[in-house]
Amino acid sequence: MKKKFITLIICIICISTANAQNFSTEFLSSVNQRDVSVVTVNQSMIESLRRRETNRDIQAFLSELNFLRIISADNPRNAVRLYENAVSALRENAGFEELLSMEEGRQRVKIVALTPENNRTPEIVMISYISNASLTIVNITGDIDISDLSQLATTIRNLR
Repeated sequence: MKKKFITLIICIICISTANAQNFSTEFLSSVNQRDVSVVTVNQSMIESLRRRETNRDIQAFLSELNFLRIISADNPRNAVRLYENAVSALRENAGFEELLSMEEGRQRVKIVALTPENNRTPEIVMISYISNASLTIVNITGDIDISDLSQLATTIRNLR
């Protein structure tokens, strides 16, 4: 009997670990789906993008990713409510550490990561809100080197 109980507990732990959700999945489960547009890029699509990319820095960054999701809301009334919900959800999740928070004019940007170890993190969330206009949430998962983000931003800026 004791052996069956231990086996059951192990199975429950394995199932709950396998079903661990990222921020965007949890966030989407708490909002009205009609209020947002969602684009999800899975690992095979990311790999396809990586193979077609010619810039080595972008290729390296894409190779670290498992999942990318972009959530947007263009209705100003929905955007403000969804922004407040997203920031609140991040505050409630003690596992996230703020990497950047800035406010310039009407735009607010917040970038957080699951607590990084050795400058690597399994998940990054970026929230960009323009007051009275729109909200964009970008959620990426993988084995992400945080220092690559800065290098990637510089690379993209130089490509323009």
